Amino acid sequence: MGGFLSKAINTLFEDWIDGAIDFILVLLAQIGGSGVKILEMDIVVDAIIYAQGLGITLLTVVVGKEMLFRYILQDSGDEVADPAKIIIRIAKSVAIIMSVPWIVTTIYKFGTTLAIDVAKLEGGGFGSPAGKGSLKDMLKALYLF
Repeated sequence: MGGFLSKAINTLFEDWIDGAIDFILVLLAQIGGSGVKILEMDIVVDAIIYAQGLGITLLTVVVGKEMLFRYILQDSGDEVADPAKIIIRIAKSVAIIMSVPWIVTTIYKFGTTLAIDVAKLEGGGFGSPAGKGSLKDMLKALYLF
């Protein structure tokens, strides 16, 4: 009788934990999906373009100051003044300013797609029945459950 009660309680807790895991996976997938929609809103796209323009403007000011400084040093006969390094640094800075928003958006979309795919696994949410190969079975195999 005690073994039956223990098994019933264990099964009850396993079902609760499995349901909680399913709920969290679905919730995270839905939040990620909302984030992708927000990233594609016109106001966010315009803000990214504005930030890139501001970055290019600041870069222009810094490059102007650096060029003037290098010109004065080179004119004074300083050997350290190397104008070629400025061009390489400008190219790197422009590449970062222009590519980082695209990289962040791409990685966020990839992460959201991955979360949705994990949530669609058997026993991983979206109403799929728990069975062989379910998330609960994977956690048991990894000794996490």
